[in-house]
Parts: sequence; structure tokens; C-alpha cells
Amino acid sequence: MKNILGYYLFLIMMCILQNNYCLAQKLEKMPQLHTDQVWISSVPTGLNIYFAKDTTTGNLDEESSKVYNRKENRFFLMQNKYLKGKTPILLNSVSPGKYLIGIEPVDLIIIKKSRDPNAFFDDISFHNSDPTHKASAVITPIPLGGSSSLLKPFQQGKFKNTAVAYSFSKSDSAGSCFIILTSTDSTITDVKTKALYPKGNNYEFDDTKLKNSLMNNGYIALHLESQIPEIINYLHRGGKVIAGDKNTEFVVELVRPYKWVIDMRIKVVN
Repeated sequence: MKNILGYYLFLIMMCILQNNYCLAQKLEKMPQLHTDQVWISSVPTGLNIYFAKDTTTGNLDEESSKVYNRKENRFFLMQNKYLKGKTPILLNSVSPGKYLIGIEPVDLIIIKKSRDPNAFFDDISFHNSDPTHKASAVITPIPLGGSSSLLKPFQQGKFKNTAVAYSFSKSDSAGSCFIILTSTDSTITDVKTKALYPKGNNYEFDDTKLKNSLMNNGYIALHLESQIPEIINYLHRGGKVIAGDKNTEFVVELVRPYKWVIDMRIKVVN
């Protein structure tokens, strides 16, 4: 009898694993990552994460009704069945492939290029979506193409409680880390940006080696050396920072414990 019960329990667990291909685990500190694991976090933490296979083809004419319900203003990813929990979160048993990661709530900043209250799409740019990730969709409380009478938040330049969906490719060679910034117009020298970071030593790395990596960049060594102590501090706390000055900004991000990437960007002023 015990063997039979054990067998049925095994079958039940297999069904759970097949139906929920990525089991979520709540952790505060990024662990060493196995090949089939994905660490997802954000600054600030505590935001909802949705995760699903990306089945879209990019052809909105063919699949617009499947991807986006215009009447209900609902993007397919933002459903309870795809909700994995709140950041930071560790997903297990993730097979290689293309995925979508949705995050909410985000206060989206909208910059209009003209004064036309009814101008959309080419007339606007979105801020507070992470510039280091590819945004596949922005889900606002009301359709951006809706009646102008509904678009007071749009005209004021801000939507509260929006969601952003990002494209993510999982390789078969290593575990993955995906950290999302939700305040991207300010560097860590900004007091409001600093307040978003969680407390604690949540990301491990060698401070001296990271400092040496930063100092090997001539621009950082010449102009931004004074920011390095704060970069190290907030990287331990949030795993990702944007730093820089009026001419240049750079992103420092942990991709796994003791391994990081540094991406420098020259600001273009029109």
C-alpha cells in the first residue's frame, strides 16, 4: 500500500512540474544559479512578476486579438496563471527559449514631443522602462489609442500602476539574472533613486575587483571616480545601478554572484 501511495504521489508531482514548468521560489539574496534557473528582481523590490513563453510572432495583423484584447485593454501575459510572485524571485526548471517577463506596478513617465493632446505613438517616448532590456509591450490603465477625454493622465505626462513586458531569451549554458530598474531617468546620485533600493547585502561580488574594472575605463577614472563607492554600495543592495554625468551614463549589473557587466552609453543631445 505504501508503495502504491508513493507512486501516486510521484505522478501528482510530475503533473505539477509539467503544468507549472517554472516553479517560483522566494529568496532575498541572489544565490549561485544552476543552468535551469532564472533570478528576477527589481528596484524597488516587491513588484509583481509575470512569466510565460513568448509565442508571439511579431506580426500584429495576424495575432493582435490573441496578444492584446483592445476592448478590455488586456495584454495576454498579465493574467493570474502567469503570475509568479513578487521580486526578488527565483524561477526553477526553466528550459531554453524565448520568454516574456511582465512587471507591475510601474509609474510610467511619458514625454510628448508636441503639444497636440491627441497625438500618439511617434509623438511620445516612454521613461521608467528599463533601457537595458527590450520592452515588448506597455500596458496602461486605459488604451493609449482611446478617447482623448480619457487621457488626462497621458496629457499630464504620467500613468500610475502601469505594466511593462520585456523580452527575455534563456540560454542553455548558464543560469540567468534579469534585474529591472523602474526609475531610469536619474542616476544613483539622485536622492529619490537611492530611496528605491532595498537594504542589505543582497548581491555578492569582490569590491576591489569591481573597482579595478571601473577604473580601467578611462572616462570613469577621469570624471566619475568619486561615484565608485556609491556604485559598490548600491550594487550590493540592488544588483544594478545607473551612474554617470550630463555627458555619459553607464550601467553596472550583476549577472551572477561575483560576475558583472559594465555598459557605457554616450548621451546624445538633440
